Amino acid sequence: MNQQLIIYGIPFLLSMDVFFLSITGGVTEQPYRWRTSFKISAIFTISQFIAGILGMSIAYFILPLISTFSAIAGALLIGFFGSKMMQEAIKVKNEQRTFLIEDKDIIYPLALASSLNTFVIFVGMGFLSVSVITSLVTLLLSIFIISQLGQFIGSHYKPLRLGRSSKLAGGFFIIILIILNYVL
Repeated sequence: MNQQLIIYGIPFLLSMDVFFLSITGGVTEQPYRWRTSFKISAIFTISQFIAGILGMSIAYFILPLISTFSAIAGALLIGFFGSKMMQEAIKVKNEQRTFLIEDKDIIYPLALASSLNTFVIFVGMGFLSVSVITSLVTLLLSIFIISQLGQFIGSHYKPLRLGRSSKLAGGFFIIILIILNYVL
């Protein structure tokens, strides 16, 4: 049961970071265009997916070296980056994160920067020996769907606090899932 929480919950909660970025990008997009939204979601999805694959791959190379402490190391990595998501959401003011996300000069570095959390958390998930395929498919689907939803909501309703709150909640629930992993 607790492995299922990690396999499905953490990739979905990681998508809250992309949801935050998508909302702020959608706020600046006038009018909303499906083609642009699809392109941005594809860039986020591909970068997050590659980061997840690299994270799991590195974890499986390192796992034999730290097999005794792998569960602890994985939980600490995941918990640390969950708290990092919360800190980022708290320190950034609503007005400071509006930018034109469809600009080619910023979308690729932004996607790369946002995939750092995914990379490290998937290293931690690899240390916990969770199912690779299921976790990556969950990440792939949740990033794409949540990114589309964030851009649509952002362009139509402009709720900057929702993006910030979702990232804060995502980090909080990542930490809760890690704690539940040891309690259950």
